[in-house]
Amino acid sequence: MKLQEYKGLVATVCTSGDVKPQYAQAREDMRAWNIEHGFTNVEYRTFPAALVESGRDEIMTHALKEEYEWVLQIDADAGPFPNNTLMRLLHTAYEAFPHV
Repeated sequence: MKLQEYKGLVATVCTSGDVKPQYAQAREDMRAWNIEHGFTNVEYRTFPAALVESGRDEIMTHALKEEYEWVLQIDADAGPFPNNTLMRLLHTAYEAFPHV
């Protein structure tokens, strides 16, 4: 199976109602890179929550319901990060070290 075929979720928990501009730019740059390279089975979603823990629980509940094969959680104050972050992580998980 090609990496682009795996269905997944790029998720962020937002407890303050705001995300840092560096995060927003990095996520949009990553989304554009992903689309350009065929990673289109990806949902990008921000989950508002009073507590990070409850937001993460909601993310995983959503991912299980949607039967996603992977989840990438990125903090709302993260950034910058490489445009090809998702591809690199999927490569590590499914190709470089699939037995781990």
